[in-house]
Amino acid sequence: MNNRLAIAMMVLALSAKPALAQSDSGPQSDNGFPQGLQTRGRIIPEANIADFSGPRAEVRLDWSELDAPGPSYGYGYCGIDFCGYSTSIKLDSNFNVGGELGYDFAVSRHVTVGPYAKFTNKISNSSGCLACDGDDYALGIRAGYVLSRKFLVYGKVGYNNLKSVINYNYTDNSGNSYSGSDTFHYKGTEVGFGVNYRPSKKYYLGMEFTADDYGNGDPYYGGNQRFGIGLTFGKHF
Repeated sequence: MNNRLAIAMMVLALSAKPALAQSDSGPQSDNGFPQGLQTRGRIIPEANIADFSGPRAEVRLDWSELDAPGPSYGYGYCGIDFCGYSTSIKLDSNFNVGGELGYDFAVSRHVTVGPYAKFTNKISNSSGCLACDGDDYALGIRAGYVLSRKFLVYGKVGYNNLKSVINYNYTDNSGNSYSGSDTFHYKGTEVGFGVNYRPSKKYYLGMEFTADDYGNGDPYYGGNQRFGIGLTFGKHF
C-alpha cells in the first residue's frame, strides 16, 4: 500500500513540472509579444503592433546640405572659377522645419508598410549660398519593423521636389561676365532610414537620415545631391 502511494505521488510530481514550466512564459498575444510581464508585483503592458500602425502625424526639425559634383564640360554656366572645379562643392546648408503625414498598415506581426507625404521649409540659409534651399516636398512609401515594445526601425523611398534660388556668376567665351539668380526645382528620388522610440502608447520620438538624388540637377552646377539628418516628434491616431 505504501509503495503504491509513493509511486502515485511521484507520477503527480513529474506531470506537474511541464505545466509549471509552460506557465512561466505567460500567455502569448496574436502579435507575438507576451500579454504582460510581471516584475516585483508590477505588470508591464505588451507592445501591440497596433501602437505602430494606423494614421500618424509628426513635426520634424532637420539639417541638410546640398552638394554638386560640378559639370562635366569645361565651359558654360558656373558659380566659381569659370567651371574650373571638378570635385564636389557645397551649394547650401541650412536648418529646416516641417511635418509629415502617413498611414502605416500592419502587414504581419512585426512589419508595417504605408504611404507618407512630407513638407519642410528652411529656417535659415548659410551665408553666400550658391543654391539657396526653399520649399521641399516628398511623397513615398515607408516600411517599418517592430524591434521591441518601444522601438521601430524603418526605411523609406519616394519622390522629392526641392525649390531653390540659384545664384550664378559666369563668363562667356567672349569674356563677358554675367551674374544673377534664377528659381529652379530639383526633382529626383529620396531614400531614408530612421528609428522611432515610443515613450507612451501613441506618441513617439525619432531620428531620421535622408538622401536625395536629383540626377542631372540644374544647368548651372550639374548633378546635385542633398543629405539631411533630423529629429521627429509624432503621434499615431
